Amino acid sequence: MEHPEAGGAEVIIYEIMQRLAGQGHAVTLLTGAFAGGAARTRLGGAEVHRTGNQYTFNFAAPDYYRKHLKQM
Repeated sequence: MEHPEAGGAEVIIYEIMQRLAGQGHAVTLLTGAFAGGAARTRLGGAEVHRTGNQYTFNFAAPDYYRKHLKQM
């Protein structure tokens, strides 16, 4: 929702995350980074981690997951 090019898909993901968090689930979103966006933040009830960018996310995400999220 903070990404300057956010659109309909992001709204749907945000709504799903909010509903899951509202039911007591821990929600973590791993997504691509963008200029001006924090590397880590909370968006509603979800923890958001950003790595890579629109071109490198698919390569950066597995390593980020192993280093920072796998133990969650």
